[in-house]
Amino acid sequence: MCPKAKIMIKVLQNILILFFCGGILLLQACVEDDLDFPEGESIEVTESGALVTFLNSIDEETFDPNNPEISITYPINLAFNTGIVIQVTNNQGLLEAVESQSSSFYIIGVEFPVEFTQDGQAIVVENESDFLQVIEELDLGTFRTDFEVFFQQCFDFVYPVDMINSQEQEVTLSTSSELVGFINSQASGYQPQFVFPVQLEVFARDEPVIVNSHFDFYDIFNNCQGCPKLFFDVLEGENGQYTFTANFPGIATLPSYDWIINEAFIERDGPAVQGDNQLVQILTPGTYLVCITANTTDCALGTDFCREIVVEDCPDLFFNVAQETPANYIFIADFPAINTLPSYDWFINDQFIESDGLINEGDNVLLQAFPPGTYRVCIRSESANCPTLLEFCRDIVVECPEPFFNVVAGQGPNSFVFNADFPGDDAIIYEWNVFLGQELIASEIDGGLDGDNVFNYEFSPGLYTICIFTETGECPQGGQFCQQLTVE
Repeated sequence: MCPKAKIMIKVLQNILILFFCGGILLLQACVEDDLDFPEGESIEVTESGALVTFLNSIDEETFDPNNPEISITYPINLAFNTGIVIQVTNNQGLLEAVESQSSSFYIIGVEFPVEFTQDGQAIVVENESDFLQVIEELDLGTFRTDFEVFFQQCFDFVYPVDMINSQEQEVTLSTSSELVGFINSQASGYQPQFVFPVQLEVFARDEPVIVNSHFDFYDIFNNCQGCPKLFFDVLEGENGQYTFTANFPGIATLPSYDWIINEAFIERDGPAVQGDNQLVQILTPGTYLVCITANTTDCALGTDFCREIVVEDCPDLFFNVAQETPANYIFIADFPAINTLPSYDWFINDQFIESDGLINEGDNVLLQAFPPGTYRVCIRSESANCPTLLEFCRDIVVECPEPFFNVVAGQGPNSFVFNADFPGDDAIIYEWNVFLGQELIASEIDGGLDGDNVFNYEFSPGLYTICIFTETGECPQGGQFCQQLTVE
């Protein structure tokens, strides 16, 4: 079919009305082989592949002429392959014209211009190029896009086959690869044009099929189911186990399909092999391309659906330690998988402290105050991909405190203020002691959360010894710091 070829149909003054049905006015025209017409009204009809695609979309109900978003402006004149011209005056007439087609009686051309109305604006189609643009904007495809979907999937040619190139020259092609290369080498917007008739090998049929037109091609396309739309779900289990479940339309009628991992055949599935539509695999850390593939008589080249599965290595856990005071520590988790690991737990001396990580909306930080002693701080996680417990630990040693205090004069003549000043004075309990000679004359408990770390005392003249003393379960020997004070 050649879009630029024109069929001159002569409508004589004496028109024979064959029938009038709905919106179709069927006219019988006399056609002269030499196109030398006597005087009268003539209709110039252009053979149009875009028209055939457009009418097929109506026949296949992928386009509704009653679509309120875009409408056809009537009347339009259409030509059949037999030389008959009809005038269509409404949508019902167009539907009847489409339904009246057969392998020996089909529409091949239209009188340009044709007008559409979209969103209140007129779209004037002056030629084949304009018509192709309209059907592409309507997402109806073109003959070329339809041809490329089904060629070598549902059919191939009985070679050689003759085609017309962009320069209107005939080219003979001997193989399918030559045909594909020829189409791809043509100018942008090229639509395949054949020198009819051509002979097809339709894979679902036993005998070759003769094709005389684009209409015949669409009869092949419309009866080809094409490739199945394959799909599968993925379920990640424990210890690297993955379950892949095929789930797509027509799965019960597709005889068989194959599971492929990294291009290696794994197993065949489907009704023909009494399959269960599942593949269960244990995957070690790495990247895998998991696919299902299928071939049918309507999908000879095959089709596939693939998913990339990334199995992470067991993550290396880690945390940093910052010491604010001798007793107060900040532990900050910091490892590569911290933004993907769902959860992990903090432990101190094997005692659970708190959960952290994504699902716990954690901050990846643990704040902890320690009395003197040795502590093992750990983060632990259990991962579905790792058969062993993940753990990272650090040992923390908090030394026994070495107490100290400063002395300043108080408000009274023999009054003094003693200020405790040593690491951990806000975390542990300690005792102030005042001795006169060997005699303990005053004592006060201080430190910890309730203490103020200040001791006030008013003295009589004499020689005194003032001490602070710390003793904890971890430091049974305690720590002591003393100063002597002479009061005149």
